[in-house]
Amino acid sequence: TEVVHIPVWSGVAPHAELFAGVTERIGPSPFDLQEATFNVTDPRLEVFLPDAPNGTTALICPGGAFHQLSMDSEGRVLAGMLAERGVTAAVLAYRLVPTPVDDEECAHADALEVSAVLSGVALVQSDVKSFQ
Repeated sequence: TEVVHIPVWSGVAPHAELFAGVTERIGPSPFDLQEATFNVTDPRLEVFLPDAPNGTTALICPGGAFHQLSMDSEGRVLAGMLAERGVTAAVLAYRLVPTPVDDEECAHADALEVSAVLSGVALVQSDVKSFQ
């Protein structure tokens, strides 16, 4: 399967000025710690061309709450599976709400803190039961 990258816009994308100074990056998602793409500034299609096309095309728009894209788990994996079955699959990397690194780190820290608090609650509950 060949993968071709095609820009969505032939020139500068509309409203590109809103993304001045924003840099696309790949990092762990604060939601599930899987790899995610943040700050897409140049929308593009990653087209998976099957070896034996059957005439069907699918457009895949990976999720991520407009703050990140799960390009691998919700895009490329599915596109590869479809291409194996003869379907031409295009994964869309669309523009997102700019996400500063600090916000991502804060969200991740909050998730870890909640996990620790919930673990502590479970310990307290088990201790209370042992004294009953």
